[in-house]
Amino acid sequence: DMVAHTVYCRKNLLFSSSSMGIESKDAPQVTGRESDSSDDDHLTATDSSSSGDDSERMLQLDPQHQVLPPEPPKSSSSPGVVEFVRGNRCGPKPVFCSKSEKDMSGLARCIDDRLPSHHLDNVPSEEELWQSIRSEAKIDSESEPLLAAFLYSTILSHRNLFDALCFRLANKLANPTLLPTQLTAIINEVFTKDSRVRKAVRADLIAVKQRDPACRGYSQALLYFKGFQAIQSYRVAHSLWEEGRYPLALALQSLIADVFHVDIHPAARIGMGLMVDHAIGVVIGETAVIGDDCSLLHNVTLGGNGKETGDRHPKLGNGVLIGAHVTILGNITIGNFAKIGAGSVVLNSIPSHSTAVGVPARVVGRVREKVPAISMQHSLCVAAHKSVSVNNLLTGLPNDVVLDWEI
Repeated sequence: DMVAHTVYCRKNLLFSSSSMGIESKDAPQVTGRESDSSDDDHLTATDSSSSGDDSERMLQLDPQHQVLPPEPPKSSSSPGVVEFVRGNRCGPKPVFCSKSEKDMSGLARCIDDRLPSHHLDNVPSEEELWQSIRSEAKIDSESEPLLAAFLYSTILSHRNLFDALCFRLANKLANPTLLPTQLTAIINEVFTKDSRVRKAVRADLIAVKQRDPACRGYSQALLYFKGFQAIQSYRVAHSLWEEGRYPLALALQSLIADVFHVDIHPAARIGMGLMVDHAIGVVIGETAVIGDDCSLLHNVTLGGNGKETGDRHPKLGNGVLIGAHVTILGNITIGNFAKIGAGSVVLNSIPSHSTAVGVPARVVGRVREKVPAISMQHSLCVAAHKSVSVNNLLTGLPNDVVLDWEI
């Protein structure tokens, strides 16, 4: 169960009537209102009213995942009403829980040997991607002759994207006891026989170019972005782990941590289209799962809780956006297309299409973006339509502030 986050002002608190509607599950539906029957579009709310009734409530959503206008006010004596008390610091806190997420055993199935459908539309093919990289390298070598030899050895002298990536990773990870030629043979073997890794490399490279405004070209991500390089190195180690070559996979994990300052256990399962921005300080545990099209910023931890063994790490669905310095602990679930604000500590599961912030993290609303990880939008909006950070919303609010949430 997730506890909805309440922002306390000194005198006033208001959840916008335009962004949240709550009604009884047993109450008749309003004429003309359509309800999506899918589990992802219905969240249950449990109220802690004075009568002690813990019956479930339903949040009514439209097909675009927008919260519909609320029902007319009901008396406090009516059953099935969750009240948000204005100006009451101790008002009831609704608990949200997605029905479809009670059994999360199927989340691992989001990691499979296929790309999401939108990856196959309006994106360059493998050959087109490689030609773009070569064109960028030629332009850069002409404009900066000092880099001509470097660009020739890393890109222009190779036959395809995977030969170039293999060369780059082998030289980055090499040390006196594990030579570049040895690493080249290992990485090339994985790229040759594992089609899933090749698909993931292409999806990851496209994701970086599309989502990071600092990325000016595919060649820039391939050559210089440690987040992209660390994830591709992990994919090689994960392929070796699946083959049962555990010592070599763990050796690669150690090299990746030393070179890129990213520690990902080779047994972790990561989907395609992942962008890890800046990457420094990212830690992903052994039994963690990350779905397709996710975005993580620096200093994100997907860790365990306590000393238990077995399945003990977080599970992220598809399209999840995780802000900087977020810590997610334990075998919990972050639902599809959820958003976690920077600096949050997440100890309980977060429903799909939800925004959560705070320490500990609490749900503060529904995301507006279809795929938060692609939009990369981190801010919240208030009534005056002034974009402010999560930290500003949670601290130092002046007297007589009335917030009109628009998540």
